Amino acid sequence: MSSIGWGLWLQWLAATAIGWAAGEAMASFVPEDTILLGTVHAAMLGLALGTMQWLILRRHIEMAGRWVLATLIGSAVGGAVGLAASFAAGATVIQSWALLPFGIALGGCQWFVLRTRFAGAGWWTLAYALGLPVSFVVGLVVSFSIGFEWENVDAIFRVVSLTFFGAVAGGVFGMLSGGLLVRFLRHPRLDAELATAF
Repeated sequence: MSSIGWGLWLQWLAATAIGWAAGEAMASFVPEDTILLGTVHAAMLGLALGTMQWLILRRHIEMAGRWVLATLIGSAVGGAVGLAASFAAGATVIQSWALLPFGIALGGCQWFVLRTRFAGAGWWTLAYALGLPVSFVVGLVVSFSIGFEWENVDAIFRVVSLTFFGAVAGGVFGMLSGGLLVRFLRHPRLDAELATAF
C-alpha cells in the first residue's frame, strides 16, 4: 500500500473500531433475549458503525450518505437472522457461526452502495461473511481472557466490557475490510463493461 493507502486503511480501521465500540455501548442497554429486541440491538450497532465509516467514505465516493442506512438495515436484518438461527439451535445468545448470515446481510446491503462505483464489489459481501465471524471470535477471546464479562454483571461493567469487545472486534474487522476498501479505491469502475463484474 502507498502512504495514502496506509493512511486510509488506518482511518478505516479506527472508524470501524470506534463505531463498533460505540454501538456496543449504546446497545448494551437493550437485551438480546428476543428476536425483536435483538434486531433493535443490532440496528443500534449498525447505526453507530455506519456513521463512523461514513465519515471516512464521504471523502472518497459519491452517495456515501446511503452507507449509514445500508449499514443500519443490513445489521438489523443480519442480527435478526443470526439470532433466530441461534435460538433455533437451542442457544440463548447469538453464536459465532450465526455471524455468517449476519455478515452476508450486512455486506450485501453495503454492496448496493459500492456496486456502481467499484468493479468486483461483490467481494465485499464475501469479506464480510467471513470477516465478521472471525472478528467476533477474536473479540470474545481477548475480552474474556482479560476478565471482561457482560452476563450477570452490573450495568457499568457490562457497558465497559461490551465497549472493549466492540473495539477489539471492530479493530480486527476494520483491518480486514480496510485492505479491500483501499484496493477498491485504487481500481474504481471505469466503464459500462464493468457493470457486469462480480
